[in-house]
Amino acid sequence: MSAALIRCLLAVYALSENFEIIVSKDVAQLLGVKRPTVHRSLQVLQERGMIQKELYGDVHLTEEGARWRRSWKRSATIWRCCLRVRSGFFLRKA
Repeated sequence: MSAALIRCLLAVYALSENFEIIVSKDVAQLLGVKRPTVHRSLQVLQERGMIQKELYGDVHLTEEGARWRRSWKRSATIWRCCLRVRSGFFLRKA
C-alpha cells in the first residue's frame, strides 16, 4: 500500500477517534490536500475493503481497515514515514 493511502487511512482513523461523522472534506483538510485527491484515495481504500464510504456521506473504517491500523501502530518506522512526510520533516538515524 502506498504512503498516500496509508496517510489517508490513518487520517480516517484519527478523525473517527474525535468525531462521530467524517466526510472526505475533513480528511482532505487534515492532510492538507485537495478533495479530489482524497476522493481517489478513499475509492481505492473502499475497493480494498479498508473503509466504508456512503455516497456523499460518512466514512468509516471497516474491521479490515482497523486491523491494518493496529498493525501499523506497532511499527514506528511506518508511523514516521507516513505522518511526517507531509510536513517535509523526516527522522533520520544519527
